[in-house]
Amino acid sequence: MDIGNIFEEWDFSGTVPLPYRVLLMGCIGVFAWASNLHILAHLRVDVSNLLFSSPPLSGPYNSSRHRDRFNASKSSPLSALYRSIYTLGAAFLAMTLINMWMYKWVVAGSDNNNASGTVDARGGMGQKSNPRAGIFVPILGYITILIMIFAPINALFKKERFRFLRSMRHVMFSGFKSEVSFADVILADILTSFARVFGDLAVALCLMFLDRDGTNTDACYGSILVPIMTSIPYFIRLRQCLSEYIESNYTTDRHLMNALKYASAFPVIIISSLQKSAKAASLKGQPSSGYFSDSSLFKLWLLFVAINSFYSFYWDIYHDWSLIQVQPVSRNSPLINGVPTSASTGPSHSRLTSAPMSPSANKSGSLNVNDSLGATSLNSPSLGNGSVHNSPINSSKKPTSSSQHHVQARRFGMRSFLHYEDPVFYYMAVILDFLLRTTWMLKLVSNIQIEEYEGGVFTMECLEVLRRWIWVLFRMESEMVKRSGYADSGPLSAGLVSSGGGVGGDTDIQDSNNVILMEDLESWQQK
Repeated sequence: MDIGNIFEEWDFSGTVPLPYRVLLMGCIGVFAWASNLHILAHLRVDVSNLLFSSPPLSGPYNSSRHRDRFNASKSSPLSALYRSIYTLGAAFLAMTLINMWMYKWVVAGSDNNNASGTVDARGGMGQKSNPRAGIFVPILGYITILIMIFAPINALFKKERFRFLRSMRHVMFSGFKSEVSFADVILADILTSFARVFGDLAVALCLMFLDRDGTNTDACYGSILVPIMTSIPYFIRLRQCLSEYIESNYTTDRHLMNALKYASAFPVIIISSLQKSAKAASLKGQPSSGYFSDSSLFKLWLLFVAINSFYSFYWDIYHDWSLIQVQPVSRNSPLINGVPTSASTGPSHSRLTSAPMSPSANKSGSLNVNDSLGATSLNSPSLGNGSVHNSPINSSKKPTSSSQHHVQARRFGMRSFLHYEDPVFYYMAVILDFLLRTTWMLKLVSNIQIEEYEGGVFTMECLEVLRRWIWVLFRMESEMVKRSGYADSGPLSAGLVSSGGGVGGDTDIQDSNNVILMEDLESWQQK
């Protein structure tokens, strides 16, 4: 039995009706975000500094102080944050499953009444004149979920719910000249992975409110509404990219190239809608009213989806994750714990949204070398588990075998500094991202038309959420590495390489101009 037959024989719509599929995808998204925060905290990624706009913990950066503060975070506000998100996800999931069970119970009773010819005491929904038995049950479920989200009562983690609503409002309704934070970018990118769910939501609302008898196949002008709803997340990111371009005084072309990536999704959405309309017309025996034949539409779709997928994959690994090393590591380059000290000549892959957390130079512009010890240590916050060890080094000595191992592991195209210990994780992420970006290739196999079945659509939506879940882990890592002062083949901060070429470092920062500001999540939670 091939994959297509599996989905064909799986009555997914009977198991999980469309309105509940949308709710389940929302619950999956909540759990995915909570697990992202949980894993990032375990991997010592400073999420609070990257995402949350709160009154900062100011003062000269001291690696041991901040590292101790971060290590003692098992009962910290960050831990409380992802635990609260887990709890909210569990509450939404429980409500969804209970409501879906009620729907099944009403529909089952309706079928029994039709067989016996009696009227059921549950509301008479089992009569043949009402084929959409139980339609009010999912409506009740949606209203309950909305109350759980918007209720202004001090229950169900009101602060977290209202911060999410404020973030959504800012992301969806900001103007072109509004400031775009890193948290806004992460949220909007996550929304793009739920673009299909937006389209499903439009259809589900139409079924519940405007097409209750199921006879009008286009009661809500689905051929127009669904593409519009699907395009909303991409339009949000497109607007953010243009806002960043405006913020850069129209000088950073990279934001325009990023905007082009999201704009490339619109032809795919439009052509997919035309294909569905043409297929629906052919099933009714009606001639297609479009200007393109089915084969021409498929070829156009294939062209644009390939452009969008490969361009997005390139952007993931080169810009979002900054994994591509612009220059190969030179064997003659001096190393600091396996990190080449030559400044990167490649482009900055990401807009730094806060002051970089890089080790700092002294006032003279050169780095201090402790001659009595012949070594100094190079530390950066929350990077203790990274591939670059915080061990003392001697600028006059050759790099250790451990350092050579880490550089050799990244000579084949990967950047020099990796926060996560094993480079295999990065290679696996790249492979998975490519595979999950190109699931559309299954359409090229004639006997695996997965997306023609509701179960197949749900599976593809879950795979996209999985891809985004992986993307968040490495996008956060990349941003933290950049703010720590490293990218491509060397440190970003000039403080790591003096104007005279001296190499060294000191964790006791004296220059007030190099003050590092770290976010205090406790004050963020108390808002």
